[in-house]
Amino acid sequence: MARQQADCERLADLRSWHAVKVYEDNDVSAFKRNVVRDEFELMLKDLRAGFIDGIVAYDLDRLARQPRDLERLIEIFDERPRLEFATVTNDIDLGTPDGRTMARIMVAFASKSSHDASRRIRRKHWELAQQSKDSGGPAPYGWRKDDRSKVDPQAAKAIRAAQREILAGVRIGTIRTRWQEQGLGNPREGTRRMAHHHVEHILTNPRSVGYRTYHGEILYGDDGQPVMGDWEPINTVEEWEAVCEAIAESKYSYQCSVVNGGCGKVGRVGEPVDKHITRLVLEEKREKAAGSDAAEDQRWPGQQELEDVNADIRQLVEAEKAKQISVSTLLQLLPAKEKLRDELKLERSRFYKEQRQREAMGRTEDLTEEEFFDLPIERQQEIILHSLSAVIIHPAGRGKRIFDPDLIEPVWRE
Repeated sequence: MARQQADCERLADLRSWHAVKVYEDNDVSAFKRNVVRDEFELMLKDLRAGFIDGIVAYDLDRLARQPRDLERLIEIFDERPRLEFATVTNDIDLGTPDGRTMARIMVAFASKSSHDASRRIRRKHWELAQQSKDSGGPAPYGWRKDDRSKVDPQAAKAIRAAQREILAGVRIGTIRTRWQEQGLGNPREGTRRMAHHHVEHILTNPRSVGYRTYHGEILYGDDGQPVMGDWEPINTVEEWEAVCEAIAESKYSYQCSVVNGGCGKVGRVGEPVDKHITRLVLEEKREKAAGSDAAEDQRWPGQQELEDVNADIRQLVEAEKAKQISVSTLLQLLPAKEKLRDELKLERSRFYKEQRQREAMGRTEDLTEEEFFDLPIERQQEIILHSLSAVIIHPAGRGKRIFDPDLIEPVWRE
């Protein structure tokens, strides 16, 4: 990935373009339909919003392997005709009709190639699974790199320790942070942060008790028992089941509250809702930051008015001392001026308090989703509540199980 990024940056330099952001979905398939590529989605939104003026990709099939993703990209190029596009390995221009036709043909062939390869691989893995054989490839975390059938003592020790923490109530995010710092968990080369689901998979992997899986599901034989693999286990079945149950219980959902007068029937799994709302809030903050030219340490706009009021108060007092006005006149004019002065000073205090708080909290518009969820929960709530006053979740209707972001309605603060 580092080499591909370097090649993309070199091409941008040759065309006198300035690379401002790298969008990189590591270990996320561009072919699978049910996979959401967070960085790809963010790139499309930044492109549509005008935060970036073009794309440089290593290869077209690294960018899109599904025709629908390519069409979404072409739609944005229709809306913004001056956008730039280039790839390292192809000479495709999405800004021209010929370039778009060629891109559509290439993506269609890439999609078919991926489908054919996927079908062959699935068949091979099914045969290996039926024979209780390992499917090859890099050793999963917990087993030795030179022999996938043998347990890695140090990695197995880290897994067992983390599993005990889960049973004691420690969050996966806490374990992930520590593993990231200690270099545990086989983090992928070139990745800056270990994914939450990666740690969860390690701790709940059926392989740790010897179970053979196919497409993520435990494979059962004709006798109704799990098919056992030919490798050493890390856990007993009882230990593994306890950890899986603890992690399952820690997952949360949002439910319409009967206590507060709701129907009690509308509910959503919490994690997709949180990720969607977080993405909306961070995008809103980026848009506001991009549209604001004000400096972070700008001066309070009412400063001159306060100085004028203070000058008026001094002049009244000095006029009374010089016998230019009577005490009675001073007492009539002074209270209104002093009240205005105090109101302006309070307004100034609030202005600078909010400014210093923003500085102390950092620039939230620069946060990625992973950085956001690494923050303490109190800080996460503060960022969200600063932008939203409520979130309305609409019913999905009968039989619908796919998460639909259009049914999630944020209520923004004025």
